[in-house]
Amino acid sequence: MRVSASGGEPQPATRLDLAQSEGTHRVPQFLPDGRTFLFYSSGGTGTEPGKLCIGRLGSLDHRCLTAASSGGVLVPPHYVVYSRGKTLVAQRLDLDSMELSGEAAPLEVDLPSNLGTSGQRALSGIGYRGLPGGLDGAQSSRLGGPGWR
Repeated sequence: MRVSASGGEPQPATRLDLAQSEGTHRVPQFLPDGRTFLFYSSGGTGTEPGKLCIGRLGSLDHRCLTAASSGGVLVPPHYVVYSRGKTLVAQRLDLDSMELSGEAAPLEVDLPSNLGTSGQRALSGIGYRGLPGGLDGAQSSRLGGPGWR
């Protein structure tokens, strides 16, 4: 849902795609333009699998980018971090086309064993620079970038 800064009635920000068995859209994370957002979509049954999707304020349409077990968080300048099962991964996001590119690279982070349970799918953008395995180090070469600085 979205609400104008000046107040008013909440309006839907997305529309469930019932043909794709969507039952819930959760954990939105806005991208730098302030209008486009990533979110988690699933059947709403409380367990995996789900999808990482992208939408834009002002349009109820959305596009799913990849299979996922969480919403995604942008790690500037152009990577999205999300989970697949119990593995935290990073993948390049083209901010012009809003498409993922390359393969998702696993990061060396232990995730909780209950990640497949509804309500455990939100990630925070705070603290990614200090993740074990070094987002500033060895993982960046597998991600095709000069580093995570």
